[in-house]
Amino acid sequence: MSAASYIQVILPLRLDWEPWYRSEEDLPVGTRVRVKFAGKVYVAVVSASGGVPDIPLGKVQPLEEVASELERISAEQIGFWRFIASYYLCSIGEVYRMAYPAGKTAVESKRANKKGAGVSCVTPSRLDEEGKSAVRSILEAFADHQPVLLEGFSREAVYAELTRRTLADGRDVLLLRPDAPRLSYATQRELAKAVRNATPLLVEGGKSNLFLPFTKLGLVIVDDEHSASYKHSASSPRYHGRDAALALASQHGASVLLASATPSLESVSNARGGKFAYVSMRKKGSVAAKPFVIGTGDEYRKSGMVGPLSRKLIERLDAVGGRKLVLTPWNLDEPLRYRRLKTVKFSALSSEKLGAYDLVAVLNAEALLSRDDFRADEKALQMLRYLENGTRGELVIQTSDASHPLFSMEHDKYLDLLLEERRQFGFPPFSRLVEVRIQDTNEKRREKMKSLLSRSLGGSLQVLMPKDRTLSSRKSALVALVAEFEKEYSYPGHIVIDVDP
Repeated sequence: MSAASYIQVILPLRLDWEPWYRSEEDLPVGTRVRVKFAGKVYVAVVSASGGVPDIPLGKVQPLEEVASELERISAEQIGFWRFIASYYLCSIGEVYRMAYPAGKTAVESKRANKKGAGVSCVTPSRLDEEGKSAVRSILEAFADHQPVLLEGFSREAVYAELTRRTLADGRDVLLLRPDAPRLSYATQRELAKAVRNATPLLVEGGKSNLFLPFTKLGLVIVDDEHSASYKHSASSPRYHGRDAALALASQHGASVLLASATPSLESVSNARGGKFAYVSMRKKGSVAAKPFVIGTGDEYRKSGMVGPLSRKLIERLDAVGGRKLVLTPWNLDEPLRYRRLKTVKFSALSSEKLGAYDLVAVLNAEALLSRDDFRADEKALQMLRYLENGTRGELVIQTSDASHPLFSMEHDKYLDLLLEERRQFGFPPFSRLVEVRIQDTNEKRREKMKSLLSRSLGGSLQVLMPKDRTLSSRKSALVALVAEFEKEYSYPGHIVIDVDP
């Protein structure tokens, strides 16, 4: 049998190797086939064809059949999978399993009921002068092949204009939203079919759309690029949608627009360092709601507190006849008895239309500044800027730490302070953070293994790596160390490596 009759395949499994099989015909890379592995039949993807197996030829099993009813996987898709696997320290099989789950594969040969989901129409939107200026600046950066960080509110008209131009050029647009609902497998199948067609499309939705079979991608827009929702942590691959979007766009030669009213420190750093072009839509002279800050420490000393509220805040609540919103880090034990008042937790803020309230108050704002998360100050700044720009009425901040720079310093200066602190302590964006976690329902064993593994890693399960040419080799060394630990202690399947947590 000729060498061309041997193929390697990607299985939807956590394997650090790609098995060999024997085929009766030459099969191009990307062909989907059914093979038997460990007694079970899987749909696999041909990753190499025509090579010579590195095992005895007599041990190479024949494939079961060619899955001719299933679409081929493009070279671009496989290349993207390999990037995700390499960067996020997982197997390419785990990436394949995410892109094409077993349930999705099962329905690929069936007709889905819902057609066109995730494919959006371009809604006409009139650009004001600021929007026109932003579009011109963005297009200039795109012409220089630079990703763009767009800062500002009211960005949809800019999205629409850039999308219109890209579709007119015959290329697709991928618009990512952080909190978009996950589509069903059948709907994803229909979306994949639409992407494969010649007609250019605007595909709008969540980060899972990064794994669609694009062949004519021209523009990727990441809305609210700072959102923590872009980080996938539930299962491997534990990728970040924003960073994966940059890699996908680079692979296709597509332009990238990262946009937010409150950009992440990572993106701000990239813009300041020249990696991204920066475009602002912060209107000069625009008036934000400057907060009235109440220090509860002083209020307690002079008996100025009534339960969780200061008397100063109570005065303002009493004076406002319209709608009022109170934000808290946790549920209040004592209900606030005010008409037209709504109390919500910090975590639910994004679902509120701040402009509908005449007063917005934040209780226990010091809870935003948790010391357990080095990104807490950044998130607190983003939330405060969001409140100031979205609130039409009065904004009141009640905190036990009123002297903290977050509440007393101009936001741009506070941003400078945060970046300098990150630089001094070697935290991202000036390094890469890799977190090693243990998942084990046996608490006693979990704590023992955490202690042993921490010792093996030099005293911490959080590993900071410099962003230089040694990064890839350091990550590989970490994977090897974890694998050796699993082998030494007979502890497979419990250790999770999370890059950029």
